[in-house]
Amino acid sequence: QRNDAHYARCRELIDEERRHTEAYFELLRPYDGQPITDIPPGVAKRAQAEWEKARAAGKEWDRLNGIRQKGEKM
Repeated sequence: QRNDAHYARCRELIDEERRHTEAYFELLRPYDGQPITDIPPGVAKRAQAEWEKARAAGKEWDRLNGIRQKGEKM
């Protein structure tokens, strides 16, 4: 049962990370190949928020699976 719950939580985190990563790239796709200064500040801020949510889900997945980042203590 614990393994089932662990697996389900890990699947949720993977899906969440994927959704936020896809949203990040969707927001920036119209500006592909353009200078970063051409990206409106509001779009850049929303893209950054999506990226941070994706990273947070990835870090939580790492934590649940006992993976440490370099220099990080558990």
